[in-house]
Amino acid sequence: MSTTATRVAPATLRTATGREATRWVTAHCREIPWLTTATVLTTVVGAALQVLPVLLLGRVVDGVVEGESRSVLLTVGVLMGAAALLGAVATAVSTYLIGRLGADLLARLREGAVRAVLGMPSARVEQVGRGDVLSRVGDDVAVLSKGIRMAIPTVFSAGVLVFIATVGMFGLDWRLGLAGAGALPAYALALRWYLPRSAPLYKKQRVAQADRAQALISGLNGIDTVRAYRLEDSVREQVTHESWRVRNYGIEVFRFFGRFVGRENRAEFIGLVLILVVGYALLEADAASLGEVAAAPLMFHRLFTPLGAIMFTFDEAQKSGASLTRLIGVLGEPAEERLVGDAGVTPADT
Repeated sequence: MSTTATRVAPATLRTATGREATRWVTAHCREIPWLTTATVLTTVVGAALQVLPVLLLGRVVDGVVEGESRSVLLTVGVLMGAAALLGAVATAVSTYLIGRLGADLLARLREGAVRAVLGMPSARVEQVGRGDVLSRVGDDVAVLSKGIRMAIPTVFSAGVLVFIATVGMFGLDWRLGLAGAGALPAYALALRWYLPRSAPLYKKQRVAQADRAQALISGLNGIDTVRAYRLEDSVREQVTHESWRVRNYGIEVFRFFGRFVGRENRAEFIGLVLILVVGYALLEADAASLGEVAAAPLMFHRLFTPLGAIMFTFDEAQKSGASLTRLIGVLGEPAEERLVGDAGVTPADT
């Protein structure tokens, strides 16, 4: 008897891990360094220019309290307007570059996934089911394309803005910065509750969509057999069952995300209250200027918009992440199971 074990192909196409997906994206970003660098720089500059008017507003408050000349206040006002205008331009350029970078990555990924699928033997396609194959090169590509256009630019830009605004708050006064940082445990608890539960839920939703596609395709391909054996009701029931599964997962995802938003709002309330209390105490002790104390709540409030954008697009970003791992999983199908070409990815080490 041979001691060499026969490798049995899995019954479904593989799904890549988050680490594999990150490596693939990083590797392809390095292939276009000028676009990647320009995207990062414009995003950082745009975020800094959006935060600058809030810092200058604190300077205006202190100037009024100290009785500075009108020309100084006018100069600060002009700087605020220029910063806001340049920030808007930089943000627009950043959004365009993020979309262009994402479109380039999507084109490479889609080409590789289609090549991998076309290179599979028909026996492998029949083994995993046509629904799974078509859902990956069809539905998953569509979901990822939508995420690249909408969610991913928003999440990336908002994340950079949150970081810059946090640094700016500490720049006003480290004690006010620490007060704002008091909301971080609430944010961390919300994310710790949400992330481990959301990723498996999105994967189940994508699998359910693949099962629904498989039920539909099987029924349509075998329509003559279905009619000959009068299996219409059975096929219809199966399609209905799979459709209800997709619908139920969609409702569950929406409810779950709503609970996450409530926890994020709680964190915002905690941070704003802490900043107001600490700011009042610093003013009473004459340990900070009125401009600093006035700018700190505005700076923290400035975080609400990007954090809200992240929350309300996180649902789409999670879907995009699940689709990305499924598509990269197709690229990682064993090389010996392809008849043509190379999908452009090295299978992960096992």
